[in-house]
Amino acid sequence: PSSPAAALPALLLVFPQCPRIPYSSTRNFSVPYTLPSFDAGGPVQNVAVFADPATVFVAVRNRILVAGPELRLRSVLITGPTGSAECEICRLCPAAAGGPGSEDVDNILLLLDPQEPWLYSCGTARHGLCYQHQLEVRGSEVTIVATHCLYSATGNSPASCPDCVASPLGTSGTVVADHYSSFFYLGSSVNSSVAARYSPQSVSVRRLKGTLDGFADTFQWLTVLPPYRDAYPIHYVHSFTDGEHVYFLTVQPECPGSASYHTRLARLSTSEHDLRRYRELVLDCRFESKRRRRSAEEDTERDVAYNVLQAAHATRPGERLARDLGIDSSEMVLFGAFAESQPESPAPQDNSAVCAFPLRLLNQAIEEGMDKVLGLALRYPHCARLQVNLSAPVTDTSCWDQPTLVPATSHKVDLFNGRLAGILLTSIFVSVLENVTVAHLGTAQGRILQVGAPPSTPPPRALLPLAPLSPRSPRSA
Repeated sequence: PSSPAAALPALLLVFPQCPRIPYSSTRNFSVPYTLPSFDAGGPVQNVAVFADPATVFVAVRNRILVAGPELRLRSVLITGPTGSAECEICRLCPAAAGGPGSEDVDNILLLLDPQEPWLYSCGTARHGLCYQHQLEVRGSEVTIVATHCLYSATGNSPASCPDCVASPLGTSGTVVADHYSSFFYLGSSVNSSVAARYSPQSVSVRRLKGTLDGFADTFQWLTVLPPYRDAYPIHYVHSFTDGEHVYFLTVQPECPGSASYHTRLARLSTSEHDLRRYRELVLDCRFESKRRRRSAEEDTERDVAYNVLQAAHATRPGERLARDLGIDSSEMVLFGAFAESQPESPAPQDNSAVCAFPLRLLNQAIEEGMDKVLGLALRYPHCARLQVNLSAPVTDTSCWDQPTLVPATSHKVDLFNGRLAGILLTSIFVSVLENVTVAHLGTAQGRILQVGAPPSTPPPRALLPLAPLSPRSPRSA
């Protein structure tokens, strides 16, 4: 050839392009992984993590296990049964707090104080009483050095029991520090049977007394009205705090008497404890088929509403996902593991999705939606007005000064575009690796999936089963 340009076609023939290798074919899914673990001896009920030095508290029935960063068991605190000679902390509660006979203690709450090195545990025994465990850092270990029973022999009765915290049907909670006091923000499932035996409330804010013998008797609460306690079950899935708000995530019927279930976000203010500015917002997680605009004969996929939340985690996203969400990477995002429910039931199907909700946009939707509340309340009073009683009287009867379901729905699409069909997610933890948001997903089959979000970015391990656990052995931690 007389010129380099003329030689180009010949070079292309001699050196053809390499074939494209699918990303999935470069992964070896048979590599064994050895992860630190220990046998908890029973179903794990709660986990709390002390940051420095890294310590894991694992709650099971009648025990709290203390483990180091490599999950080496360091100590065990016996929390029950209440009549057992081995339960030394059970003797700390006054006789008035005890019930007849022996009771197993399901540690339904396990919370760390945000200011002091204190661990709180609340069980289903003795009408839901709590303990405060004082922690001490000794070198690289954290130990429990003292325990107080958070119960006062006076000031509690079946009609009003500020020290009765946990419900046997389920309780979720968050501890917030305010002016050197610890406030417990609690969400409890109740029905007529539980309400008749002692006095847990659906949502309550309780201040821990400085004497460490219980909670102040002037706590604020709201609860489901008696006619709806059995027909309108509310399951509290998760709670967390961010900035000036505490959030609860619930699964409940869409309206009293409805057989359809959905997920709600409840928001409480940490600056006012009377719950009048309590707000609820419906969270809508969906998969939308890309072929939905075609005719029904050609459409082989379906739009799916993942209506029942299974687990959640609030954290900051990686830069790539933040750009996709239209937010800054310093903002907090609520990641939810959702499932499609059985028809007319909150029971989940093996069909899951993960949706991400920026908290700033959720708060914005609540504020903007309040402008529409009055008109909705006039047209649909049974859905707009929450069927609850407040502990304090409401002097301002406008919608701005009473608990309200905001007439708006926060709609988000599945981050993984239906790739989790046939899987039931049971847990979620999200972290950032470089600029990639990585979701660690637990499944009902006993496996852990590590998935990058958004999936268009190749994650370190895409849909990789890191730790195959036996689905018949829920005792591993």
